[in-house]
Amino acid sequence: MHCRPGSPRDHRVTMARFAAEGDQVPWTRKAGPGDEAVIARLIPAALPASGPQHEARHFAEALCAADGEVPVPHGTGRLLVGGWPGTRTPAGLVYFLPPVRLVNAHADAGRTAQSRLATQITEIELLAVDPKAQRTGLGTALLRAAEQTARDHGAQILLAKVADSDFPVLRWWRHRGYSLASPGQEVRLALGWATVGCDDGGTGHRIAVAPAHPDGRVQDTGARLRVTTPPPPGSSEGAVGNRFRQR
Repeated sequence: MHCRPGSPRDHRVTMARFAAEGDQVPWTRKAGPGDEAVIARLIPAALPASGPQHEARHFAEALCAADGEVPVPHGTGRLLVGGWPGTRTPAGLVYFLPPVRLVNAHADAGRTAQSRLATQITEIELLAVDPKAQRTGLGTALLRAAEQTARDHGAQILLAKVADSDFPVLRWWRHRGYSLASPGQEVRLALGWATVGCDDGGTGHRIAVAPAHPDGRVQDTGARLRVTTPPPPGSSEGAVGNRFRQR
């Protein structure tokens, strides 16, 4: 997960300037045919330097051919792109999907429980903005669009993995309402009908997490970070499997 949105102060100054020029805000939409080259160029900025960069073009072509939505295990992966009014070429992207590895870890809970987990937890896997469009609010607009789309499809909790050494990006997530787990800290996701857990897996990342709705809450006990959402009507809470260590 990588994005260089600039400092919060820079963000406020830039957004104030755009508001003074006519309340312009970034546009966002699903990726589609014609976006492949830009997406393939942006993806490496959202991946570690040692990541599979050669797959960026294939990823872009597959998502664009499917109008930004592709089947993935337990659900759908969605790719949104965005830019500024008056432009047509995307300058940023966000890709989000069910937390596949977490859901796979609870196969013993049964397919119905796995389906509910996949629907109610959304992982933001990629978020990248072209350097020329950073500090303009585009990253925030993409994040908010992804959050709303996830909510529209039933998400209760949103999470991402952020490099522990990238302090500007950690600060960026925190200023957008996400709680950051400490390195090695367990994160408990309480969905009302079930509670599942994950941690950073010792990979040099931290988990950023937030309730998808305003009536959710986050509690940091030191030993763990607990995210709670209201239980669905008529449900009772129970534990689903053991702690899942994200890798």
